[in-house]
Amino acid sequence: MDGILLIDKPSGMSSFAVVRQVKKIFETKKVGHAGTLDPLATGLLIVVLGRYTKFAELLTGAEKKYIAEIELGSSTTTDDREGELLFRKPYGHITLDEVSLILKKFEGEIYQTPPKFSAIKYQGQRAYSLARKEKEVILSPRKVQIKKLELKNFTPPIFGIEVHCSKGTYIRSLARDIGEALGVGGFAKSIRRISSGEFSITDAKKLDELDQKREYLLKTGDSALLGIKKIFINCDDARKLARGQCVSISSPYSEEKAVAFLETEPIAIVNIASGFLKPLRVI
Repeated sequence: MDGILLIDKPSGMSSFAVVRQVKKIFETKKVGHAGTLDPLATGLLIVVLGRYTKFAELLTGAEKKYIAEIELGSSTTTDDREGELLFRKPYGHITLDEVSLILKKFEGEIYQTPPKFSAIKYQGQRAYSLARKEKEVILSPRKVQIKKLELKNFTPPIFGIEVHCSKGTYIRSLARDIGEALGVGGFAKSIRRISSGEFSITDAKKLDELDQKREYLLKTGDSALLGIKKIFINCDDARKLARGQCVSISSPYSEEKAVAFLETEPIAIVNIASGFLKPLRVI
């Protein structure tokens, strides 16, 4: 059972719980995902099965798009609506023009501090595990890129945004930081991932559509690896890569990861360097 599955994750369910349900439906143990979604969040979750779990890291690195609602005038422990309230502040003076101006300041390369209630490792444990025990968690700011941040609607205290961002961006942190920049606090009321790389939520299935094992729902070959560079090789080179040997190629690319294909069959994740394909992971 090899391939990828595009799931429209419901709110209130963890990414791991989705993986667990897919394991049960498809009767296979080797299942993972390419990019966690918060339990509160909905939208596109890329689930990988069988040999395609080896592509999870490549798929996770893709840029993402989200739509979200931010509520002004409050701050919470989790930077979303599920956390405990930290404070409330008046927000009635905030105007549409002020919000639009602030959003522009968050475009480009920025540093953001991940939420304390996140899956990031801190002192050998998940940050959320320590935060739940009310232990001190001090996470370092990380550089991310916000390629586009667009205001979609404004109905105080809530306004909607669309975000096009790099891997590792926390929409909850963005909501918190925008609220702080406006001086009234803020948190993510809702988050929905609408795309990851070249995969779109329009192609995703809801969990209740997976009521039985359906191989035809799985994407394989080229269609499973949209947005990832592909190198097509012959049978002899495929055998060499499968044995962990480098093969020479005529290619203008250098120091770049790709997937080597024999026709429609992925053979290995490779690094292209100095006219050679070096196998990094045999599929």
